[in-house]
Amino acid sequence: MASAQSHHTDAGVVAASRRGACPSLAEPMQTGDGLLVRLRSRHGVLTLQQCRALGEAALRFGNGLLEITARGSIQIRGLTPERIGPLAAALHEAAIEIPKGPAIELPPLHGLFHENANAAALEDLVRQRLTALLDSKKLAAKLSIVIDGGGPFGLSAVPADIRLEAIGPERWLVLINTDGPKPLPVALGNAGEAVDCLEKLLRFLAENGGARWRDIPPDRLHATFPALQESSETVILAAPDAPLGPVQIDSAAIAYGLRARFGQMRAADLIGFVDDISHLNIQSLRPGPGRCLFLAGLAKSDIDTVADAARRHGLSTDANDPSIKMAACAGAGACASGYYHTRVLGEAMIDRWPGILDGSLAVHMSGCVKGCAERRAALTFAGVDGGYHVVLSGRASDPPDALIAGGDVESAIERLARLIEAEKQGGETTASCLARLGKKRIVGALRQE
Repeated sequence: MASAQSHHTDAGVVAASRRGACPSLAEPMQTGDGLLVRLRSRHGVLTLQQCRALGEAALRFGNGLLEITARGSIQIRGLTPERIGPLAAALHEAAIEIPKGPAIELPPLHGLFHENANAAALEDLVRQRLTALLDSKKLAAKLSIVIDGGGPFGLSAVPADIRLEAIGPERWLVLINTDGPKPLPVALGNAGEAVDCLEKLLRFLAENGGARWRDIPPDRLHATFPALQESSETVILAAPDAPLGPVQIDSAAIAYGLRARFGQMRAADLIGFVDDISHLNIQSLRPGPGRCLFLAGLAKSDIDTVADAARRHGLSTDANDPSIKMAACAGAGACASGYYHTRVLGEAMIDRWPGILDGSLAVHMSGCVKGCAERRAALTFAGVDGGYHVVLSGRASDPPDALIAGGDVESAIERLARLIEAEKQGGETTASCLARLGKKRIVGALRQE
C-alpha cells in the first residue's frame, strides 16, 4: 500500500503536472498560484492532530489556502516543485495515508451508525487485492468509486463511475454509472465477490484506453456486463446527505457538520479551530461532499464550544447560509490568473442582495475563464481583462452572455436583483423566475438595456 512517503520530487513530477487530471502528490496540477495537490485520506478520516499537521504543512509548503472540494477532498495550493517532496514527508510523519490511484469515496459518517456492512473494511480489501490495478496509468484520471455501507446518511447525490452499495448484512450490489437515467446493477454478492466484479470492471476500462462508461457503446456494454434482473435488491433507496449542525449518534455522542464558506479555509484558521476544540473528546474530523467537514464523537455539552469556534474561524453551521450555493476559486491575491477577488464579490452579494440567493440558484465566482471551482452554474461571473464575463447556465469557459466592465459589476447585480424582486411570482424561486424570464430579459438587466 502506497503512502505519502513513497512520493518524491524530481523533474518527472513537474512534467506530469497537467490540467484535466486529478491532481495528486505524484502528479500535482499547475495553476495560477503554483502547484495544487488534492488529498483524500484512507477512509476519509483524520484525527484533530492530523488536521493540525495538514494546516501546518499548507502554511509551510503552500500559500496557506486550503480548499474543500464538492466531493469532499482537501486541496493544498501554492506549492512549488521543490516543496512537493517535503509536503509528502510531513504528511507521512503525521501518519496521514494518501492512497494512490482513483478516489474511493465513503459516506463521511460511515462507521458511526448501524449499517448493513462495513464500508471501510471493503475499501481495505479493495486496496489490498487490487493495489497494482488501482495504480495503473491506464485508468481514467478522474475515475471514481463509491463504497456505501448502507447507513442513514449516504452518497446517493455523488456521481461515481462504479458504486458498491451494501443492501444487507455483507451483501453488496455493484452498479456502474452509464449515461442512462440511473446506475446499472451488474453484480450482487458478498464482499469478495464484489471485489471480483470491481476487478473485472476496472480491467475492462483499462483495456479500453482508460475509458469511462459513457465512452462504451451501449450494445457492447450490455453484452459484456448484462444488467441484473430488477428486483427489490437492485433498487437503491437514496439516503440523505449528512446535514450541517448536530446529528445524534447514540445517547452519549453526536456528530457535527460544518461547512467551509465558499469551500475555502485558511490554514491558520484550521489550526486555530483545532486548537480551540482540542480539549474536547472528539474522535475524528471527516471531509465530506458539499465542501463540508464533520466532527465525530462530540458530547452534547460540546455543541456551543464547537459552534463558537467554527464562527471565529470562518466555518458555517447554518444550513441556510447563502454561501452554500456559491462556488468561488482562490481569485486575485491568491492566484496569478485571477482578475478579481472572488470572495469579496461573493460576500457583497450575500450582504447586499440576499433576495437573489434563496438556495435555488447556483452561483460561480471564477477569477478567470478556466473555472476551477465549479463545472457549471446557473449564474457565473468569470474575470477577464477589464471586466467580467457573465455566463447563464454554463461554464466559465463558455462564450459570455454578457460582458460587464470591471467598475460596473455591482451595479449590474443590483439591476438583476431589482428585476428578480419585481418579477418573482408567489411561491416562485429565483432559479425558476430567471428560467421563466429567459436570457434576453436577464442580459438586458445586466447591461441596463
